[in-house]
Parts: sequence; C-alpha cells; structure tokens
Amino acid sequence: MSLDNTGSIDALGADASDGEMVLSIVDGWDWQDERVHLLALQSKLNAYFAFVESNQIAEFEPAWRDMGARVEVIFRHAPSDNAVALLKTADFVAEPLGPRVCYRVHQS
Repeated sequence: MSLDNTGSIDALGADASDGEMVLSIVDGWDWQDERVHLLALQSKLNAYFAFVESNQIAEFEPAWRDMGARVEVIFRHAPSDNAVALLKTADFVAEPLGPRVCYRVHQS
C-alpha cells in the first residue's frame, strides 16, 4: 500500500481516546526525489479527502458515520520542509470537509 497505491486507504480505525476516526497514510519513501514524493503524497491525501467527503466510511462502518476524523501521515523518514508546508495546506483545505491533517515520524 503506502504511496505506491494512492487509491487505497492504508489503515482505518477509531481512536478511543478522542473518539475520532483515524485514516492513516504510511509513507515509507525517502526524500531523494522530493518532487515525485510530494506529488504522490498529495494524490494520496486527495484520495483520503474524497473517501471522507463521499461518506464511504458509513458503508464500511456505519457506527463511524458521525465521528470526527483525522488523516495521520506516518513518515518513516522525517518530512522535508516542503512536505510540512504541503500538510499544513492540506489541513487548511480539508477544514470544511471535517478531517484534520497531522503527521508523525515513526520511531523504529
């Protein structure tokens, strides 16, 4: 999955601590080709936003229909400055849809 398949949801679950639906993007790519990486990440984010906006979650798990949502990007490699800027822009753009966008770097 991950960025290699931008049309799929990598992981989906409910966070019991805050009652939000969490859609996770698993990003294992390095930043050697930043342009390609950013385009793939943007594509993946757009697919996640479309999933939320179309309310497909209700088909998957009806109990999650009215939950708040967040898209969490889990990076294997620390994101570049441009990636952080992309995520901030995505968070702003997604605000009317409801999901917020956040990220973390996986500590192995």
